Amino acid sequence: MIAQIEKHPILSLFVCTILLLGFSLYFLPVSIMEARNFVSAREMLTDNNWLLTTFNGEPRYQKPPLPTWITACFGYLFGYQTVWALRFPAALMVFVSCLGTYFISKDIFQNKNSAFIVALVTLTSLYIVAIIFEAPWDIYAHGFMILAIYGFFKILTIKTFLVKYYLLFAICLTASILSKGPVSIYVLFLPFLISYGIVFGYKLKFKFIVKLIILIAIGFIAGSSWYIYVRYEDAQSFSKIAIEETTRWKNYETKPFLYYWNFFTQSGLWTILALTGLIFPYMKRRVENIKSYKLVLCWTLIAIVFLSLIPTKKTRYVMPVLLPLSLVIGFYMNFQIKNFKNLKSNYHRLPIYVTFSIIASVGLAIPFALYFVAEDYDLKLWILFLVGFAIIYYLSSLIFKFLKHKKLKLSFYAVVALYTSFGILLVPFSKPLIKENFETIQELNNPEFELYYLGYATPEQIFYNGDKIPNILKNIENITKGKKEVFVFTQNSDLNTIEKIKAHFEVSLYKIYDFNSDEINASGYNTRLHQKLYKLSPK
Repeated sequence: MIAQIEKHPILSLFVCTILLLGFSLYFLPVSIMEARNFVSAREMLTDNNWLLTTFNGEPRYQKPPLPTWITACFGYLFGYQTVWALRFPAALMVFVSCLGTYFISKDIFQNKNSAFIVALVTLTSLYIVAIIFEAPWDIYAHGFMILAIYGFFKILTIKTFLVKYYLLFAICLTASILSKGPVSIYVLFLPFLISYGIVFGYKLKFKFIVKLIILIAIGFIAGSSWYIYVRYEDAQSFSKIAIEETTRWKNYETKPFLYYWNFFTQSGLWTILALTGLIFPYMKRRVENIKSYKLVLCWTLIAIVFLSLIPTKKTRYVMPVLLPLSLVIGFYMNFQIKNFKNLKSNYHRLPIYVTFSIIASVGLAIPFALYFVAEDYDLKLWILFLVGFAIIYYLSSLIFKFLKHKKLKLSFYAVVALYTSFGILLVPFSKPLIKENFETIQELNNPEFELYYLGYATPEQIFYNGDKIPNILKNIENITKGKKEVFVFTQNSDLNTIEKIKAHFEVSLYKIYDFNSDEINASGYNTRLHQKLYKLSPK
């Protein structure tokens, strides 16, 4: 079976992606970032706002539209309230990102099995998976960019002119800019350019340089076309949003320069191997292609420096660095797989023993932990629990067995299989443990409820409502003229204290909605998701 998996690495990688992420597309609650993006995609379909993108009817030009276009197409096919369909394109972009690291490492290692291992490391890195739920549009920009870098790498290294690599670079560069502006150029492409120059140098002919400049210019112009269009069609809104975004990048969530320098921990289960792979004095005597190792090492570190220079810092912004980091880990894994049996000292095997033992031990412990919170499970979940327990126990045992016999590659595949099984078997168990009060808001989306908000309507509310929720104060005149009963969501405001409202309506508290999705303690309680619903009856 292993031979067949390695014989078809791309198909195997695709299957692993679907197995790892498939159940998550169904069961996890919609996050705030997802809700914003899904609402924009829905309004593309309902309002035909394909270029002048909106959120809740208001201009939303903070992000370019390509991911929203793709999501809207899936929403059109499967329904714009179908969460798994809206998430599926982002999951595909995880696969695309893994393809990028696969192709680059295949050229570096000249071995598709080594490249397959790198791609699996990419797929199973913690924030590669988490990013599609926390900020799903980021994966588009970085996924397209890693493919663009592969095309650029081929252009630099092959002697013959092959138009497919030029097209790949230009198209993916354009797609990356249309996904999140120049972010991925800054954090991935520029560090790669600098690293390649440091390690290999640029000995390019004049005609070749001209071709590259033209190619990059085409990508920039095509990628910037949407910004130019919006700037022309809605200059006032565009300028206002641009100023707000610029201010946020300077002043919002500012962190110290060294904030990202634990970046290797974001690879999750590969943390120890990533840290070991980054130690140049140790690795330089153990890699077969020292220049290529220097390239990916410099690429990773320069990307972190570039990120650190930006005042605004969030943990999720470090995600693109995990792409070159997976190649660093690949160099270490490649050394270990080739030499694991013959290493003279267990000191050199220690990072492998610790990493693989931890993941296997977690696998053995998780089913027992789930048992104690399983009182709400129905018969189907209990059956899945027992099957999952058996599979996870078996895979954990295989990891220890293969380590004992020093069969590292088989142990690595067992680790990946165990990690993948968590996505298949464990995510459904979270369903009974989550309060899904957002679903109840759908009862308000009917002709009997004319719904408005005052102050702040959460993106999750707007998504689950299935339609826009207008601002009550902006529509008060039309409402009073119509003499109709309406309902208003608000977070902190007392509607009886607002002159415009109490002059025309009898105000009564109709219901309180708590949209916090988890049973969490008071210190972690999100007041943003605690909303009052008032009924306004004409006097």
